[in-house]
Amino acid sequence: MIKIAVVDDEKHMREYILKRVKNITEKYNDIEIIPFADGEECIGAIEKENTFRIFLLDIGMKGMTGIDCGKVIKKKCPEGYIIFLTSYSEYAAASYVIEAYQYILKEDMEERLQDVLVRLMDQMQKKEKEYRLIGNTANVRKLYLSDIIYIYKEQRSKYIRYVTEQGEYRERISLGKLMEELDSEDFILVERGYLVNIKHIVSWDGNMLYLHDNKRVDISRDRSRHVKEYIHQYWRDKM
Repeated sequence: MIKIAVVDDEKHMREYILKRVKNITEKYNDIEIIPFADGEECIGAIEKENTFRIFLLDIGMKGMTGIDCGKVIKKKCPEGYIIFLTSYSEYAAASYVIEAYQYILKEDMEERLQDVLVRLMDQMQKKEKEYRLIGNTANVRKLYLSDIIYIYKEQRSKYIRYVTEQGEYRERISLGKLMEELDSEDFILVERGYLVNIKHIVSWDGNMLYLHDNKRVDISRDRSRHVKEYIHQYWRDKM
């Protein structure tokens, strides 16, 4: 399921956006759209159940602004997509600072919102198909590749572990075999036994990688140059 948050402190605008989003997404399955009257209410819902994927935020709200709300969302939902809606073009620079997916002036919403949402929904549904089934016939779990922060091999064991924000899961498979089956440019071997999802890399300092959810992984010295060059190129290609 893809959960969409609509956040606007003006009731008539919130209801209008809600109606537009429902019409745009009616062709997609498993969509839930939830309206919020302010940023605090939206953040409270995230803290109870962090399952939202798309956030449509009014910027000029009373109390917590859309920009401030977006900053919190980026920390709590790093894989979430923020679409800012505003009547004022001067907020555009601030939206870029927190890496919003899109910035739409309300006067252009009738024209632009459908194209932006359809492109994003198609992209997300494609991503939802990229998963790995782990477990046995009695207990199978679908693990989405985008949720994996990093993978490591247990010492003196035939198991590897998937580290996600929701917890750790293990599978009996060699790391080499897993890399062949993943066949994904999003994962890179940073040290013997450690495979990192580049999408979850926040920064690095020396040979230490800092990942989402306060995770950290060392880059081995012999792979340091290759790993950093690969990450740079990956980020450039995605810009």
